Amino acid sequence: MKTYRLTAPAKINLALDVVGRREDGYHELRTIMHTLPLADELTVEHAGDRFLFTTNRRYIVPETDISLKAARAFYAETGIEPGGLRVHTTKRIPVGAGLGGGSSDGAALLLHLNRYHGEPLDVERLRLLAASVGADLPFFVMAGLSGRAQYAALCEGIGEEISPLDCLPHCHILLAKPRASLSTAAMFRFLDSERAGEHPDVDRLADALRRSDLRQAARCCFNSMERAAAVKCRDIPQICGMMRTHGAIGACMSGSGSAVFGVFEGRRAAGRCASAIMSALPRTQIFRTEILPAE
Repeated sequence: MKTYRLTAPAKINLALDVVGRREDGYHELRTIMHTLPLADELTVEHAGDRFLFTTNRRYIVPETDISLKAARAFYAETGIEPGGLRVHTTKRIPVGAGLGGGSSDGAALLLHLNRYHGEPLDVERLRLLAASVGADLPFFVMAGLSGRAQYAALCEGIGEEISPLDCLPHCHILLAKPRASLSTAAMFRFLDSERAGEHPDVDRLADALRRSDLRQAARCCFNSMERAAAVKCRDIPQICGMMRTHGAIGACMSGSGSAVFGVFEGRRAAGRCASAIMSALPRTQIFRTEILPAE
């Protein structure tokens, strides 16, 4: 029996702007997302006579797994008889962090199933199917299809409109995940009750990426959901402040939180900042990663 091993990368939102709320309840977004080397791993076997989805995290309920939802959507869309499917996910991306782990897992499985069954879905149908499963899935599908080690894109609408961008120039990314996790749905409900605050300059950030201007790109990092999230998790603004104090040229929350990222030009500065955060907030999860120069 052949075992397939899939990699599902994390993402950060370099900028996130909630443009408005549609009549169907979904939120219109403009966001620039960027993949990271931090990744989950899925092992897939086409065996047995039923779906069996497991993870290394006991608190993840299989019935709510986005990967399971993606698999069911794929077979419903294609009409292919699924047979048995065993999927085990080794989670390395923290949950409830705004880093897209569940969506990335689902997108990786969608791409695998499409390849395994002879590509019954073209890119457009894959993108639309991914959007029906979750807002971040189209980005991860296009990242997987790009063949690039790192991928960045401007995502609009409810996440289904994807415009590829140049990636960040060489830099170091420090991720800090507070003990508290935040629900995406709950954060959007809370945001709807709040007055609109500041908005990121998404176009200026996109232009900085095109020009490989790391400092300008980092200065443009901003998340319009961060102020609302800070009400639920006070560690968020504290971590952002500590990152800027300890050498980050840009720092903000990713997605709907609660993870915060900082952009550093050097490895040592990122390391000193990590130590400072761990000293002040010892229950914070810290991840250090590197955006490599473009090939």
